[in-house]
Amino acid sequence: MTIWTMYQIRPARAADLDPVLTLLHRLQALPEHHIGYHGETRDELADEFTELNWPAAAVVAVDDSDRVHGVLVADVDPSLGRVW
Repeated sequence: MTIWTMYQIRPARAADLDPVLTLLHRLQALPEHHIGYHGETRDELADEFTELNWPAAAVVAVDDSDRVHGVLVADVDPSLGRVW
């Protein structure tokens, strides 16, 4: 039996940074989830998210208790007219 869990997507808040860093730090240690251009340590991840204008350029996936289970962050460069 498969149980599907649906998450709500909402704009990130300043208070979401700690749970996001915890999630990403755990996932970065797993080869199947590792994102090469993100840092590996919690401090490296925190530095990167600060540079990306946290929380303005992010949304999070949360459960019914508002616990973070996913994140999407955009790196916006208005001068180039690009988003990564």
